Amino acid sequence: MLKNDPMGDSFLPAGIRSHTCVDEWMESQVPLCRLGDTLAQATRTMLLASEDMIVVVDRMQRVVGMLHDRDVAIATYVHGRTYDMIYINDAMRLLPTLLHPNQTVGHAEDLMHTYNLRALPVVDEFNRPVGLLTFERMITMALETSSHPVMLRRMIDALGRLGDGNCLDQGMVRRRY
Repeated sequence: MLKNDPMGDSFLPAGIRSHTCVDEWMESQVPLCRLGDTLAQATRTMLLASEDMIVVVDRMQRVVGMLHDRDVAIATYVHGRTYDMIYINDAMRLLPTLLHPNQTVGHAEDLMHTYNLRALPVVDEFNRPVGLLTFERMITMALETSSHPVMLRRMIDALGRLGDGNCLDQGMVRRRY
């Protein structure tokens, strides 16, 4: 964090934080799986989408959680079964919050920082997924928006914080969502 920085831990300039809506930066393709699917089905979906996480929805297509590749590995170890015998509900993460398209990216950044998340589903008024906003996407979009040196320093600092604390494992950065 920069000294005397009025935006605290934020790497986004004030104008972007308060005037850019989530729907302008979110990815519209959301990899999905359903409650009741097996981890094998979910893993295939992740591989086909080239993603390391997927959004979990219920029968009404409402977001109920997320599943990460690390969750699959841990669940197979903990349950002592193969991933085709374990259901998503036994491994997925419940989300503390969701985003809406009209919320600001500053609000999204605050939620990700508060809950130590790297991605949040964007939902409509019925909690059905309409997009996905990742921390990496926010950095990419912010870099495309500005090349100001102070902003670049904030992004470098923000990336450095991703490796803090529980994210380090034998010198490799673990993804935390």
